[in-house]
Amino acid sequence: MKKRLSKIIKLNHSKIKSNIIQIATILLILDQFTKILVMTNLKELKDYIIIKNFFSLYYIKNTGAAFSILENQTIVLIILSLIILVILNNYISLLTKSSKLEKLSLGLILGGILGNLIDRLLYNSVIDFLSFRIFNYNFPVFNIADIGIVVGVTLFVLSTIIDNISEKDAKKIDIEAEIKKIEDNTKTIKSKKKTTSTKKKTSKKTSNKRKTKQ
Repeated sequence: MKKRLSKIIKLNHSKIKSNIIQIATILLILDQFTKILVMTNLKELKDYIIIKNFFSLYYIKNTGAAFSILENQTIVLIILSLIILVILNNYISLLTKSSKLEKLSLGLILGGILGNLIDRLLYNSVIDFLSFRIFNYNFPVFNIADIGIVVGVTLFVLSTIIDNISEKDAKKIDIEAEIKKIEDNTKTIKSKKKTTSTKKKTSKKTSNKRKTKQ
């Protein structure tokens, strides 16, 4: 029984890990492919308008993180990325069950971190090219990997909240089931007591009748 259970757990874990890696691989390929297209077809620091005053392609090499945080600190950012990847790998290694939403979120985060890490290792910077202007505000230029990280983190938080709510609901159902069991047991005990007392009364009446006859 224990061996069978451990086999099921291992199979579930390998399936979860495989699904996460598949999602991460798809995002990573898409990210690297778009970056190669940008580097080979667009000139750096030139704006290519797609939708006027809203969306354009703007090829830039970012030496920092999001919003130019830790600019020119490539080594620090590489180390941070590796630390996060180790933590992420350890978390995934502990998973024996996971929702579709959680697997999707972890795959997106993993793929996004790997995408930007490859850039830093190859080009000493991150290739950004997606530029949006929202309400006269020029949003920081980003890439597919950044989208994966942001969406992944958002979905992970959402899946955690949903899982917590589900667990609370499951606990409530368990408590309600236990209360019902107790109530049913109490009713059964009471009915047994009534039956016993009725039988005793009946036997007493029968014995009294016999004594009277004698």
